[in-house]
Amino acid sequence: IIRGRGCWWDNGRTVLHLGDHIIADNKIYPVTENFESRYVYQRLTKLHGYGSCQPLPDEEAFRVLSIAEDFNWEVPASSQLLAGWIVLAPICGALRWRPHIWLTAAAGSGKSAILDRFVTPLLNDMCLLVAGNTTEAGIRQSLKSDALPVVFDEAESNEVADKQRMQNILALARVASSESQATAVKGSATGEATRYHVRSMFMMSSIATHLKQGADRSRFAQLTLKSPNEIDKEERQKHWDKLDADLEKYITTDFGRGLIHRTIKLIPVIRESAKTLIRVAADKFNSQRLGDQYGTLLAGAWALQSSEVITEAQANMLIDSNDWEPYRETTEIADE
Repeated sequence: IIRGRGCWWDNGRTVLHLGDHIIADNKIYPVTENFESRYVYQRLTKLHGYGSCQPLPDEEAFRVLSIAEDFNWEVPASSQLLAGWIVLAPICGALRWRPHIWLTAAAGSGKSAILDRFVTPLLNDMCLLVAGNTTEAGIRQSLKSDALPVVFDEAESNEVADKQRMQNILALARVASSESQATAVKGSATGEATRYHVRSMFMMSSIATHLKQGADRSRFAQLTLKSPNEIDKEERQKHWDKLDADLEKYITTDFGRGLIHRTIKLIPVIRESAKTLIRVAADKFNSQRLGDQYGTLLAGAWALQSSEVITEAQANMLIDSNDWEPYRETTEIADE
């Protein structure tokens, strides 16, 4: 099985593939060398990864969560889901379940600030950035065998053709969610079949979502910012000035690389925490799918607070500290 760039779980160990070399067991292996594995790590264009940046300590990492909380959310729990997605996105190939998020907001709500000044600097080059009229085939062919997250800005579907295009992209995201050996097989003009094994986490951003099927709604967490009209103008400006200063001061390229290094070191911890949170969330939501979705995202958020595996008591406390009813309501649509 061919594996491209990104972070992978390989027989109980973490493997970071940066295109021209692999980092595993604290050692660097050139891709051209024989690396003992049942997988084939393909030589590709080099990624920077975390470079020479050291892993962020707990108190520094927590800043990501505190800044996420400063955006004006319709549902306060959205801050933890966004922060959790940012943490997990660079290691999406090493996860059992890959949750997606959809950021929606009216003009002037701060959507662009989240993408351009918060998400993108923290992911660095460990993601695929697309926008506008991008197609499912374009994403699939860009990723090939890479395990990199996809950040899709301006994911609108106003015209009939756009709606079908977006449904095709959602179908790709749906397949990417679960860990499976199954591959998508596409025919080509030459008569040769091409196989794709997508293991990406998706972040979509638009004015409104286009999630029609229950299978999509349970795989995407919808994060909605308050309309600027709902907040007093003077209060809004004061709030933005503080947020603007924090983004400028803390959310830098090196900070993002330090966060990626921390997350990669914590992959075994995150995988174990996700198991506990998924079990607790599935029980509280009475739905395994919602447990997979929100339990996994919360495992990412937990990794910003602690370097230890979460206990069952802590998992219950973390979930009970938020109101999940709005998320439960948006997913209660049966596929049948």
